[in-house]
Amino acid sequence: MTIEEIKATTLADFEVMLKAYSFNQVDKRYIASLIAWQSALARTNDKKGKPVYKKFKDLFDYEKELKQIEDKKEKISKSDIDFYSKIKEMNGGE
Repeated sequence: MTIEEIKATTLADFEVMLKAYSFNQVDKRYIASLIAWQSALARTNDKKGKPVYKKFKDLFDYEKELKQIEDKKEKISKSDIDFYSKIKEMNGGE
């Protein structure tokens, strides 16, 4: 981002960008976990010869990961609010 774009970024814009980044990271971890799951099915078995993971969700719970992101928005501390207020002032009160 350019300095002008940063100055024009509102707190709402920042929160949307942060959430989009967080969702993107969960998607990347999902893909990596899916690859690991496929490898586990092909190679990993317990002592009885059965797969270690019965379901993919045992390895990676996608819905749980997404819910954690959604729940984070309600956990903003006083120091975060102060920080965002300073950014707002720097952006001319927007």
